[in-house]
Amino acid sequence: MVQIPLLLSQISCLIITEYDQTGQEQGSRVFSVDNVDSNDYFYLGDNYFAQEGFYYSIQFFIGQPSDDHSTCWGYRTISTPYLPNLLEDPWMIGLQYFTVQIKAQVVPNASCISMLSIYEYTPYWERWDVIIDTIDPDGYFQLPDPVWAYLGAKHSFAEYEAARIDPNTGNFLGCSEQVLAFSSSLETDITTDPWAITFG
Repeated sequence: MVQIPLLLSQISCLIITEYDQTGQEQGSRVFSVDNVDSNDYFYLGDNYFAQEGFYYSIQFFIGQPSDDHSTCWGYRTISTPYLPNLLEDPWMIGLQYFTVQIKAQVVPNASCISMLSIYEYTPYWERWDVIIDTIDPDGYFQLPDPVWAYLGAKHSFAEYEAARIDPNTGNFLGCSEQVLAFSSSLETDITTDPWAITFG
């Protein structure tokens, strides 16, 4: 079972490619993403099994399968390799395999942070603006769920002097005023969790 990326609500096709221990491709299967359960998992079916000693790469697409189900049309957003966990049945490929939480260094006078994520081979992007509240003893603010970094994306971060608040409703409208710090085109790093963002 594969958990579908939460931020990419347009995911409608995926390709699973199988590799042997030498890295040689052994074949691939195309799946139309439907019947996603309440936990955002997609079941690959009773006829697809992971094998011990093989590697699997899953590519998520914004687009539909081709008529002959040989490929996915549209834009590839995320592509990442896995080793199967044969102790699980079914093997649950969750978001933790290809996402990471984020903490950002807070510069003086910053009260709001924005993250812009652009996904590989696609014009698809997401932007999140978050009010900076709790800062840890090391001077970092951890972005709340579900603001995560996905493998295959590049991210730009900016910290702002102020946050815009609707005077009538009190709702948060986004970051505003002067940009105090900026860092761009950072590729997702899942080797540490949370991923630490610093500003030079």
